[in-house]
Amino acid sequence: MDRETLIRTLVAAVIILGLLWGYQYLSKRAAGPERPAAQGPAETPPQTPPPQTPPPETPAVTAPQAPPEATTPAPAAGERGGPALQAIGAAAGAPAEPAVIGSARYENNPFNLEAEVEARGGAVRRLTLARHCFFKTVADRWKENPDEREPLDLVLSDAAFPAMRMPLVNVRLAGAKTWSTVDLSEVDWRIRRPDDATVVAEVDVQAEGGGPVLLVRKTFALARAKEPGPAMVKDPLLYGLGLRVEFVDTSTDPALRPEKVQYVLQSPPALPREASRRDERRAVAGMWTQGKLDLKQLVGKDIKPEEPVPAGRMPTMKIGGERVYWAGQADKYFAVIVIPGDQGAAGFAAPPETPFVAEARAIQYTQDGEEGPMAEVQLVTGDLLFGAPPAAPTKGTGPAGTAIGNDYLVFAGPKEPEVLAAPPYAAVRLDNLIIWYACCISIPGITEISKGMTIVLNAFYGVVHNYGIAIIILVVLLRVLLHPVTRWSTRSMGKMQSLGPKMQRLREEFGDDKQHLNQEMMRLYREEGVNPVGGCLPMFIQMPVWIGLYGALLVSLHLRHAAFIPASWLPQGSVFLQDLAQPDALVSWTAPVGQDLPLIGWVVTHMMGGGITSFNILPILMAFAMWLQQRLTPTAAAGPQAEQQKKMMGFMMVFFVLILYSAPAGLCLYIATSSLMGFFEQRYLKKKYAVVPGAAGGVPAAAKEPVPPKKSPYLAGKSRSFAERIRQRIAPDADKAAPKRGKRRK
Repeated sequence: MDRETLIRTLVAAVIILGLLWGYQYLSKRAAGPERPAAQGPAETPPQTPPPQTPPPETPAVTAPQAPPEATTPAPAAGERGGPALQAIGAAAGAPAEPAVIGSARYENNPFNLEAEVEARGGAVRRLTLARHCFFKTVADRWKENPDEREPLDLVLSDAAFPAMRMPLVNVRLAGAKTWSTVDLSEVDWRIRRPDDATVVAEVDVQAEGGGPVLLVRKTFALARAKEPGPAMVKDPLLYGLGLRVEFVDTSTDPALRPEKVQYVLQSPPALPREASRRDERRAVAGMWTQGKLDLKQLVGKDIKPEEPVPAGRMPTMKIGGERVYWAGQADKYFAVIVIPGDQGAAGFAAPPETPFVAEARAIQYTQDGEEGPMAEVQLVTGDLLFGAPPAAPTKGTGPAGTAIGNDYLVFAGPKEPEVLAAPPYAAVRLDNLIIWYACCISIPGITEISKGMTIVLNAFYGVVHNYGIAIIILVVLLRVLLHPVTRWSTRSMGKMQSLGPKMQRLREEFGDDKQHLNQEMMRLYREEGVNPVGGCLPMFIQMPVWIGLYGALLVSLHLRHAAFIPASWLPQGSVFLQDLAQPDALVSWTAPVGQDLPLIGWVVTHMMGGGITSFNILPILMAFAMWLQQRLTPTAAAGPQAEQQKKMMGFMMVFFVLILYSAPAGLCLYIATSSLMGFFEQRYLKKKYAVVPGAAGGVPAAAKEPVPPKKSPYLAGKSRSFAERIRQRIAPDADKAAPKRGKRRK
């Protein structure tokens, strides 16, 4: 392809993309602003500003080894400052055993989650998926007893922070002009478990000089299935951990009566690393902006503090504004998301019109065993106002009676479209966590294509029960459907190739006169009836399909721990093609290699997935299949452009091996199968639409004088006897050896 053709091809691509973007824009304008949907369309949250109340103190988070230090704001002249507060938890010496709710066992388990709530901070120290849902490593599949499989922890017990702790609570007492603060994350709460699905944690807050102020209560609850069975894996409610945060007025002194409360709730820390190629864990937040959900994502290294960070503190960055609808942690396949709002009996019917969360802040922290900084999210609430105290204490709310609080629903489970697109998560558009275009930039229509490819892939799996074979069938189907486009492209490139000699003469005639050269080339195209874009435009037509399929394979949860080759065929402990979401790992070893070597270390770290821990054969087979396909792909006529194109394709094959060496085996299988299919397709098309060099417009080989097929020597010799064939085989060797014997005799 010459320079002019390339320019025209790029212009055509820009026009096509512009038309797609314009169509998407006009369709959205016609449909109106995007709104959250549950059972039906919900109203767009009103854009009324929040009440103008003093904002809470920005929580400063320190390193995991030290708790955050909350300081009381200094009162202005003539104002009474709030008294210092302290937390009173479990009695000294009392046992502080964690309470476990739910279950992670395999059989007859009505729960999808198991949560461990510890006394320190009244926080969730561990959150585990049940083994009938998912397990941690592919090696666990070989264990005969499923309960011996290593479970998948979404909140690690050895994480730097527990989940759902409250590092800062601001209390405005009656008559005080400033906030009083208290840290509830380092005190031992009183823990009790009413049943196997509920845990209640409580702590008292009082003034340092004496006198009760508040009772703070957290209630954790898990959903239970009515009947254990395979359908539990798809039940969205079973992946929810309910949380109720309450503040009960326990004051007996009017000067210590609380008027309003603000607090910070810490979401779960980073999930365990899932992908071997790169770390995809990040802090996420969803908020409504101009009538649609805006997804914010931050990794630890991207957290840039708005102001200088004091010594001993961790960098903090605002990730969500006044309309935060959820926040938490997400990676490639799983997520733990805190959703503020009234859950009701069956979860969210619709998102709350005015979220009580004032903002979400991403916190950067370090953790042992991690290569870089991690990110977690804290939710900062608005004001919770106490009403007038009742005449008599209300049963169950404490001595003074008045109780206020908030409800949360914590989603802890897979990023499965069927789960996230169902109530209660559909109301807050939690399905936006699935990035269908993760392989590239957002192109209009790619999301819909990727979803369609996933549906087709799952349909094939329902027939063959092997995702590797399903990928191959899907690629074959796409190649067959797109064969007319490929045929058109091949014929167009053949016609261009037939004009090679004439174009070369034009270049020699006009030399550096680019203007006249372009005019003469366009005239030649018109005379010969050749479209210079015809050979490349079909490629752009196919690109959305291939990108959509690539994106579907990249984020498909079904490929996780999905084997291509049955394990019974492999040696014990081999993981070759046992997990299509990971590299194929023909030979595995423990320690990464090549990271400490100059230059090679940079390639290994930045292009090959951050560490080579196995020898992967699929990327090499993929490159070989691409080379075979390129050998038969029509190119421009011989010349500098052809040589340059040949070198470029060679470079691209090496580049693909580098960037896809540690890619999921499912992706490499898809590309290798597609390239191999392309090789046979181009071989067929080359024979059918071969071009006679120098012919005007290109003449198919079928138009030439028919030539009888030439028999191969092997087939021709079938009619002779065995002795004759041996004699014919030996005779040439004897004739070659005769001159040598004659020379030795002389």
